Amino acid sequence: MGFNFASVSWTERWAQLPGWSTNLTLGIGPTDDKLTRFLQNDVIHKIRGLAPVPVGAKREALDYMVSSTLTKWTPVFGQREDGFAGIGVAMGSLYQEPYAQAGLRRVSLSDVFHSVSGNTSSALQTFSNWVRFSAMGRYGRLYGGSAFPVIAPQSYLGQFSVSAGDYRASRNEADTWEVELALTVDSGLFVDRKGDALEERFVSVAFRYSFVSFETWNDLINQKDYGPSYGARLTLDLFRLYDWWKCDS
Repeated sequence: MGFNFASVSWTERWAQLPGWSTNLTLGIGPTDDKLTRFLQNDVIHKIRGLAPVPVGAKREALDYMVSSTLTKWTPVFGQREDGFAGIGVAMGSLYQEPYAQAGLRRVSLSDVFHSVSGNTSSALQTFSNWVRFSAMGRYGRLYGGSAFPVIAPQSYLGQFSVSAGDYRASRNEADTWEVELALTVDSGLFVDRKGDALEERFVSVAFRYSFVSFETWNDLINQKDYGPSYGARLTLDLFRLYDWWKCDS
């Protein structure tokens, strides 16, 4: 099966509640495996010399999703809000999941050493101007939906990433760029014949520049294809795009 979602996402940082933010995401699209099967079997597997993944019964439906989160951001190292904790819920025709998560986002090693020892080196400060680290843990309860009626009862997820970009305080926000490499370990959405969850491990790469971001992920580090095995997402920041168009015109 291939899920092809068009989605709109709104994130709001509340001035009345410093550090708090909310997100609402709506998505809908047809389930059709032609594109994903082509990318997997005719591109990725041919490049890696792997046998094509056999295709049996296929889902054909119009699927939808709704998700919402409430997140509290707080400084952990230094003055910048680099720590977060929150709750969320994802619903739709695929499956349902209320969850809680916490982690660190774009942590500066210079700030870490300064928080621990009270000082840091200029070399580490320069390094932190271009390299940052992130990590997250998440726990969710899982309930089946139209697409996946039988799934694991719960989910444990851990993620770590390293990113390179221009994080200097003097940078031009309109020209910001970032490349991020992440590793995700998930206890698994699907189950085997005994009902035990099938653990998944993903590697993902993301590229962001100004109002455009592109991310792709694959479970190739598992050396198996229990699925979901491949995905990609293109996102446009409509507010930044409008500001760019307004200034350009």
